[in-house]
Amino acid sequence: MEIIGRRWTIAYALSGAFPGLVLMASAHLAGNYANVLMSAGAMVIGFTALSSFPAVRVYLSEQFPTALRGRGNIFGEAFGRIFAGVLAPFLIEPHTGSPRLLRHDRRHRVARRLHTVALRQGDGRPAGGGHRAGA
Repeated sequence: MEIIGRRWTIAYALSGAFPGLVLMASAHLAGNYANVLMSAGAMVIGFTALSSFPAVRVYLSEQFPTALRGRGNIFGEAFGRIFAGVLAPFLIEPHTGSPRLLRHDRRHRVARRLHTVALRQGDGRPAGGGHRAGA
């Protein structure tokens, strides 16, 4: 990274991930070897694209003035995590095979919880069960 520079390190690492993307994209054409191609593509991407992250972090933190470097770095990290963990799933959702799967599971859990709470008596026992009439 120090010899060829941070920009070229990032460029080489990300362009080195392209063959892995091609392997993963063409895995469905490989028949019985689809798992092998997908795994090989994932390993290529793992060794190339993921190796660019340290250089990206150093490069991004150097874009801010020295007095604001810590705040700028934290802002970039926080925004990246918010985007990757919160916004990206909603952007990807229309392009998946089961677009409402996540929301369906969440609604199902909430409905089941409400149903369980609604069927309990005031003392916490299940309504209509848990005790015998006349006992």
